[in-house]
Amino acid sequence: MDAWAIAFARDAMAHMHGPDQVPTFALVTAEQDNLVAVLRSAIDGDRPATTAPVFALLAYYWSLRSTHTEVLGFGAAVLDALAGWEPEGDDREAAAACYALIGGTFLYAGLRTAVRAISRLRRLRRGAPFADPRLGAIASLVLAAGHVEPGMRLLAEFSRSADPELAAMGGLLTAQLQENAGELDDALASATRAHEKAIEAQDTWSRASAAQTLAQLHSQLAHPHEALAWAASAHEGLATLRAAGDLRQLDWLIAVNSISAGDVDRGRALLEDYLHEEVDRTGFDYVDYYGIGFAGLAEIALAEGDHARGVRLYDEAIGVYTDDTAVEREAVANPWLTILGAALIAARLRAQEAGIPDDDPLAATETAEAARRLRVRVLVNARLSPQYLDKPVIGTGLLGVAIWMLDAEVGAARGDEWVDAGLELFALAARANSRQDIVSLHRPALAERVRRTWGDERLAAAQAAAASIGRDAAAVRGLELLAGIRV
Repeated sequence: MDAWAIAFARDAMAHMHGPDQVPTFALVTAEQDNLVAVLRSAIDGDRPATTAPVFALLAYYWSLRSTHTEVLGFGAAVLDALAGWEPEGDDREAAAACYALIGGTFLYAGLRTAVRAISRLRRLRRGAPFADPRLGAIASLVLAAGHVEPGMRLLAEFSRSADPELAAMGGLLTAQLQENAGELDDALASATRAHEKAIEAQDTWSRASAAQTLAQLHSQLAHPHEALAWAASAHEGLATLRAAGDLRQLDWLIAVNSISAGDVDRGRALLEDYLHEEVDRTGFDYVDYYGIGFAGLAEIALAEGDHARGVRLYDEAIGVYTDDTAVEREAVANPWLTILGAALIAARLRAQEAGIPDDDPLAATETAEAARRLRVRVLVNARLSPQYLDKPVIGTGLLGVAIWMLDAEVGAARGDEWVDAGLELFALAARANSRQDIVSLHRPALAERVRRTWGDERLAAAQAAAASIGRDAAAVRGLELLAGIRV
């Protein structure tokens, strides 16, 4: 079995991209159970020459299908199995692929394991460049992890490559970094180029991933029709590869953008199916799966005028992150918890405007407490990782606190200085390109409410001041302002 598995893995790995990708994926899917059995036997039997190529193939296959929990499940054991081994030739390439995939995956789920893998990858590469240019590119990026400027230089180099596969990779990763920086127009341009290069390379995964990125960017910009069109394109490619994790994300994106586009029935049907499916609760993103699912149902309730139910569903969405001790410890850094916290405040304000009685648990005191929790979460998260500030997520947190500050009753009770701070915070949120995936967070409607309460002139002045500074400065100023507010 070892000889078959090694030959199969090496041949398949050479065809996991470009025009042969889809049929090769089908072959790996058909043989996955056999390959896993060989991998377990090789790990237990101390056979590194089998472990390396088989795990490299499976880990790459799992990564492209977004089943990262499989890589996490085997990663540490594979590192132990390859310890002390000095591979050469094809074995060296296979070992490097193992270290690169383990290092890249465990950066977000087990830093000590990631460091071990990256250290071995660095030592392997000192001998000579890798023969596979894709492996060389991935290895370079993993080795540059944590070093922004070298990483950006690599991505710029890849984006300019005459090899369309490398150019697509460079454009796709650049778009993700630009999104993080709040430069959404630049991200759209990079993702569009990546999509074009992926078509040129005839690579289904790269094409679908670029389309998915374009759908996500349009969703953040509150362009629901464009988001739906790109999501349909991404869905077609990812379904061919059976990329279950990405397909679930797309189902949610299609649902919330259907709601934004006015097709509530489609959104409801998709979300009911989405939440009916049981997902692996040991996975590191299962809380997001349920949290954003309940948020989608909340938006349907709000669209239908059932404000109290909409608020309760948002409470349930946030409760997903806090009903488990281990999850709660990690939740403070979760971007979706910040986004849902802001949406909860928007939903509560809509409920209050609809006439919630004073003795109702959804009344103003609960909204103030939601704003307090959101403020603390944004500030703590920024202090935990000051060098990696996700501008749109920070902007969304600023927006949530700002709309509460600018509520007519809250603002009137606190005075002009408070209102001016709220207006500045609102304008800075827009400058940071706060996320607008959810109807409750669409800025034009929120801005109209602010204008009705505090006047167009005051809001326009705050917006003009915010427009004069860069996005980095806007995020920093917003955090400073937030820190000085006493909720």
